Amino acid sequence: MPRGIPLYVAVHEAGHAVAIMANACRRNIESLSIIEQPNGQLGFTASQARFQPAFGHHYAKPSVAVDLVEAARLDTIELLAGPIAERRFRRQSEADRLFAAHYLAEGLASGRLAPTPDEDAAKIMLRLRWLDDGPLVDAFITAWQQTENVLRPRWKSVVELGRWLHQQGRIEEKELYCWWDLKLLTRQRRVA
Repeated sequence: MPRGIPLYVAVHEAGHAVAIMANACRRNIESLSIIEQPNGQLGFTASQARFQPAFGHHYAKPSVAVDLVEAARLDTIELLAGPIAERRFRRQSEADRLFAAHYLAEGLASGRLAPTPDEDAAKIMLRLRWLDDGPLVDAFITAWQQTENVLRPRWKSVVELGRWLHQQGRIEEKELYCWWDLKLLTRQRRVA
């Protein structure tokens, strides 16, 4: 277990991972870690984003490429899943989480909050600006609510994965997907 890393950091990373796996038609998580990085980052989920703004398609209109719209939408959900999981784990009520979403959205849209380009908030705003010509605050709140809907039925899995990550410090792709496949199999058996 990494020394001094709070459990909520592991749950934050587990939120990202569970959202990615819940939305994925492919396996793209390389690892999860809460081993502090040289840049001060406490945790990370190593995965490949679906939407790649560096490829230049952020200049294309969303109507041109439906698959890019879906990629940007899913990436936004996956990026929001970490902070939502962390807030939920800290027992913040759904109303308080929605208030926090409004505060974040307004701060990001107005420029009052200015994340660095490598922070999740900046990646979220880049995708939302590309996706939606309407008010960014509305797009952010919609994405936040979609993310809550992805995490809600999987909350026990998020916490379980967070506890496991907190204990291990790092989980590699093979272990992670064995765990996830077992979760899916168990869920399928309960439904059948």
